Amino acid sequence: MSEKLLTETESQNVLSRDSRQNVRSRDSQEIEIRTQGVNLLINNIIGRNQEFFAEPQNRLDFIKSQSAEDFLRFAQYINAKLRGEKPHQLRHDEDEKGGFLMKLHTPSHKDKPAAFKNGYEELQDYLKTSSDSTEKKVAGAAMAVEALVIWVHPFNDGNGRTSRFMAKLIEDGATDLTELAQETAFKGLRRRYYKHDNCATQEGALGVADNEDIMLEDHERDELRERAKNLPSDVVSIGLSIKNLLESDEVRQSTLPKQIVAFQYSR
Repeated sequence: MSEKLLTETESQNVLSRDSRQNVRSRDSQEIEIRTQGVNLLINNIIGRNQEFFAEPQNRLDFIKSQSAEDFLRFAQYINAKLRGEKPHQLRHDEDEKGGFLMKLHTPSHKDKPAAFKNGYEELQDYLKTSSDSTEKKVAGAAMAVEALVIWVHPFNDGNGRTSRFMAKLIEDGATDLTELAQETAFKGLRRRYYKHDNCATQEGALGVADNEDIMLEDHERDELRERAKNLPSDVVSIGLSIKNLLESDEVRQSTLPKQIVAFQYSR
């Protein structure tokens, strides 16, 4: 009995179908891992404290009471649990000079703690001095924490999940654990766009000017280098950006889903 030979087109269709099945299988595994990580984290952090986190003022008081170092350790704990690792085992590249995501420049490894601290203290100052309503402060704090983690990018992986978990917890407390888990695990369910211009800092502008992979004329590179002399550092810029986000209703509105293109940049 002779076997039927597949045409080239039929072979490509089979390979394409198998590839799609493999992708779906990997996606299903990733979804399961992420969901388990979020649920474990919810049990560990919220547990018996669900009533505490449900109260908006308690969430604001928690932020005001934590030092920047303590809050970064809190973020590190969340990141580790979401990734199935122990906080002290998280690895960082000490030689990292800062990187570029889409429309985003991140501080170097050595500048990340100071940049995070600068941004966090701007948030604390806003919470302590602003006359905004509690509702508006909660919304602003959630945005600021989410943006801070994304902009500083303190972890090798999982910055997106970490930022979404923290923002959603601050925003809504533990009032809907299913929604908290879903928005943390799946970036498409919580879409915010926090713009931080690559060329808005000294390091960012110089990074663009010195990057030969970016198509620029020599005079454009020279102009960027000259411009960099008058720009704030990464550390200062993070604080200024958080301050601007908290104080400007226009900037806040620009982060919301109706204002953004289908653009997802963090895992």
